[in-house]
Amino acid sequence: LSWASSQGLEMIQATDTSVGWAVRNITRWPKNVMSFRNKAQMDVAWSDFNIDRRELYFHYPTGSNTIPKEGIIGNFARPRKLPRWTRMDKANLTAGVVYRSSGTEFVQYAGDSNGRVYLMHVDTASDWAGSPFTGRIITPYHVQKRAYRMKEYNWSFVDVQTEGNYDVRVNQAIMRRGLPAAAGDNVTALSVLGAESGWGEGEWAEAVWGGTTYAGERIRPPTVSRGAGLAHLIYSTRWFRLNTEAIEYMLKSDSLAA
Repeated sequence: LSWASSQGLEMIQATDTSVGWAVRNITRWPKNVMSFRNKAQMDVAWSDFNIDRRELYFHYPTGSNTIPKEGIIGNFARPRKLPRWTRMDKANLTAGVVYRSSGTEFVQYAGDSNGRVYLMHVDTASDWAGSPFTGRIITPYHVQKRAYRMKEYNWSFVDVQTEGNYDVRVNQAIMRRGLPAAAGDNVTALSVLGAESGWGEGEWAEAVWGGTTYAGERIRPPTVSRGAGLAHLIYSTRWFRLNTEAIEYMLKSDSLAA
């Protein structure tokens, strides 16, 4: 059982003992996101639960809006643990329903303030009413186990797998804490040749290094190349899988200086 309160979303959960129940606030992590909700109009907020996906959908008005503007999704797949949260990628959803259509198949619909109704979780769908989805992978900053030492990055290699011939874009983000910000555009479009993996096929330790096709590219920093770490932002409006990334670097001074 869960409900909305002035503090966020509350839920009754079993305690760590064999008997008993306790009320817990389950929106500690998305609290900053939910702080913009219009508490005077929470009577129009709504939620539903997809039992098949173990996901709670909660939509609420923000600012001066009188209809639900934003939404968050909580995944309850981990037993006896707090849900993992993410933001809904569609605004202005004002109503929704989940029902079992046949056997164990659950169907979920949502409607927006313009009268449109959307069927959710369709594997073949790639857009919301004509606006394409953007899939993103943000890697951790790779600091080469020396977070407080300056490095000079020469290039990075990113290998992705796709379902066809389309762009997958990569943005190199160099950690420049306390240093002048990097200027210019450092987004590179990978020339992906299709669904083949750039690292070859086969079982572990048996794959041909490099493979028979080349689905990745070497990317050089276009402006600055010195920093404390490097991360990749990889995104596309079509399906892709990150196979691997490799970074070439040289250790420099023990102090972070321009």
